[in-house]
Amino acid sequence: MSPFMTDQTFRILLYSHDTHGLGHFRRAQSIARAIAARFPDAQIRILTGSPVSDAYGELLNARLVRLPPVAKMRDGTYRASVSDQDFGAVRLEREHIIRAAVAEFEPDLCIVDKEPLGFLGEMAFALRTMRNAGTHCVLGLREILDEPGALKDEWAKKAIPSDLGSLYDQIWIYGAADFHDPLSGLDLAPSTAELVTYTGFLDRFDQPATTPRSEKHVLVTAGGGGDGDALMEAVLQTWTREPGMDLPLVMLLGPFLAPERRAEITARAGLVPNCRVLDFHIAPETFIRDAKLIIGMCGYNTFCEAMICDKRALFVPRSQPRREQTIRAERAAELGLCDMIDIEDASDPVLFAAAIRRAMVRDYPAASPYRLDFDGLTTVCDLVDDIIATRRAPAKLVTTV
Repeated sequence: MSPFMTDQTFRILLYSHDTHGLGHFRRAQSIARAIAARFPDAQIRILTGSPVSDAYGELLNARLVRLPPVAKMRDGTYRASVSDQDFGAVRLEREHIIRAAVAEFEPDLCIVDKEPLGFLGEMAFALRTMRNAGTHCVLGLREILDEPGALKDEWAKKAIPSDLGSLYDQIWIYGAADFHDPLSGLDLAPSTAELVTYTGFLDRFDQPATTPRSEKHVLVTAGGGGDGDALMEAVLQTWTREPGMDLPLVMLLGPFLAPERRAEITARAGLVPNCRVLDFHIAPETFIRDAKLIIGMCGYNTFCEAMICDKRALFVPRSQPRREQTIRAERAAELGLCDMIDIEDASDPVLFAAAIRRAMVRDYPAASPYRLDFDGLTTVCDLVDDIIATRRAPAKLVTTV
């Protein structure tokens, strides 16, 4: 039993660095909600750097511990979100908050999202502290991180050890082994494979995908929106220049779209009949369920939401600063789950319109012989249950003669 575990309350800490977009925080939020529903007596805290976390409100049985936000540039570099703040000072403040949270909360289980050492190593000291205290530490990874060569270079620069077992007791991959292996091509210790469990994809929805099908509009979504302006421009250009593009549009711009680009796109959208523009929505489920077609960038959440609702999808993935979305879209298209087009072709209204027309009449994802596993949240809760049971089991007495 962990020295931290001083009573029967099980304490779970989730870390989500959140330098770009919504995916990391929303993944942590989904996991926290599922755990809270399964284990109502658990105490849950989420360390998050998301600047929009307040919009989601406090979670059932979970408390948000907010880290000063930082912004990721399109070239992969970072800066403080508040322009007059020193980035180095913000980085140190984040680490101080993390250390204090670990010391005060004394977690029995810690789930770290994506970054093995945290953003710029900010979790390294906290991980050592927790491991020394007996906290069960888990690295949670989405099913695709980047192409192997780029990921290998990135992890080398971040000094991530080849023996992930020195940091973590388990590695949970939120996907399926036959869909993609995010650790392929990395020079990891052979023992790392023993730590890995594929949970299946995370289903964020409270209602099953068997609800009556509705197809009222085309939904265009760019996730967080920080680099989604090219997609929005391409859609508007196609709707205004190509005949027959008259199905109503719903455009979710995302909270991180630059204000000047937001104003430009909103103004252009005002010239398109039956076009509704939303800056940000914490619960896009209704728009997804009512979509005839989803046009998106193929981030993890958008992909999962489209597939679990059995919606036709046309993905326009980004390839910089990492190729995660492109790899996911290519793999899903190969399996017959969706269509895809690169942003250069989508910038041509004729080519984009042709791709949209094809996507609108393609088979639904459920028609593919490949079946996506969406039991991720159930599996995560089962794994947590196993950890709780193991740590609460009475220690066996050893006698010597």
